[in-house]
Amino acid sequence: MCIGGFATPVGVHTSGYLCFGSLATYHPPPVQRRTQAEFLGDPIGGVIEGKSFMVWVQSPQRFGAAHRSPLDLRDQAFAMALFGLPTHAALVAPYDLLHDMSDVEVVDRSVFGYVSSFVTQFADVLAARTRRLAVVRPTDGLAGAAIAGLFHDWVLPRFDAKLCASRREAYAFLAVPAADRHALEELYASFTQPELVRKLHAALALDLQHATLDRVAAALVVSTRSLQRRISECGTKFSAELARVRVQAAEALLVQHATKIEAIAREVGFRSAPAFTAAFRRINGMSPSAYREAHAGTGRS
Repeated sequence: MCIGGFATPVGVHTSGYLCFGSLATYHPPPVQRRTQAEFLGDPIGGVIEGKSFMVWVQSPQRFGAAHRSPLDLRDQAFAMALFGLPTHAALVAPYDLLHDMSDVEVVDRSVFGYVSSFVTQFADVLAARTRRLAVVRPTDGLAGAAIAGLFHDWVLPRFDAKLCASRREAYAFLAVPAADRHALEELYASFTQPELVRKLHAALALDLQHATLDRVAAALVVSTRSLQRRISECGTKFSAELARVRVQAAEALLVQHATKIEAIAREVGFRSAPAFTAAFRRINGMSPSAYREAHAGTGRS
């Protein structure tokens, strides 16, 4: 169940509300960033983000949202446009839902009023379409107590639900397959990335074949030395993020097209198929061919 909602731009990930449902035999395609209009028209395989929340739909029975502090009240109008998502024709009920608020640190009066308003207005509608609901509570004591109160007053009487201390506990309650958990964690990690890493990924995605530290620094209007230092401060390296963005681009090509792996490797900027396979396996824990086989039949073209 999504109790209220904030979002963030897709293609990367965020924290806030998380709702998942799963088909035992369904292998979801990679989730890709979409505009609000695109997402509302065809949400399957899409993710959309606001300032402090992210909403994504991995499969017809698995969709989610995530919030992170500080919750930006400017997101409310944006989030309200997504309130109709649980009844979207592309979603298949009953679905399992996971609402992740683990990164919410403060629930003040305005935020609590907004969340409680959503719950009181949509709880019955969601309950009619939900199989199971997992709520991951904030780790902060006061914020956790506020959400726990709403959970016991509004959620437990209507849903087969569990208040969880972590996403791992929520995944277990919802019986989310291991491969799907990995994909969700990748999405969540992207959502919580520092702003610099998000901008870096966006710049890299526009220059996959020729990206260098100097070229990206110029695109971001910073010096090469400054960019390198700021990337290091984020606990990562330019080469690691470049490989990650190239692999993410390759994931979509592997699912959507029958193009040979060697050609995909060249298209996303790797110098050789072995280098591509090594990077892909390091990031995803499987080879490109195994990834393609696991997601067979989920492409759009």
